[in-house]
Amino acid sequence: MNTTKWVQSTIIFAAIAAAYVAGAASPSPEPTPSPTITQAPAQPTPVEPTPVETIPAQPEPTAVPSTQTIAGTFRRVSATSWAMLDDAGHTSIGVDRIEVRADRLRVWHTFRASKVVTVQVTPDESFASAGVRVGASVGFAYTDVFFYMGASQTPVKPALLTKAGANVWITGLFLVP
Repeated sequence: MNTTKWVQSTIIFAAIAAAYVAGAASPSPEPTPSPTITQAPAQPTPVEPTPVETIPAQPEPTAVPSTQTIAGTFRRVSATSWAMLDDAGHTSIGVDRIEVRADRLRVWHTFRASKVVTVQVTPDESFASAGVRVGASVGFAYTDVFFYMGASQTPVKPALLTKAGANVWITGLFLVP
């Protein structure tokens, strides 16, 4: 590039830059207010209130239902009698008496329940080793206890269970009015 062309390019660039700085490159007209339009004074922008976290109302405490328990150990006393153990090592609660029926024992409660929560009956190791199984059918005033041998589905008569010293454990929880 020769010097003359370089000088001409520089002069042209300088002229364009000067016109741009002076505003000649992109003239913009000055805004003029219109005589027919008036602007209202600016209103402050409304501020939304900050939401306040509300704590939900606590529910009224519900009444805890009253409960009653049956618990203890019972065994055969004779062919016609079973009883709750009450000795130096055993006691019972919530059991009034045991009635021997043809195919079950009826364990009477000392209360009348409004709902059954749970009842379990379990043979001790003496009955279990002899293949005796037990099950319960539970009512509001009593619990019927059934005995079975091996895989049989037919209840065994309680009078026929003669294993000396064998026990059945019972535990139950009930709601009462």
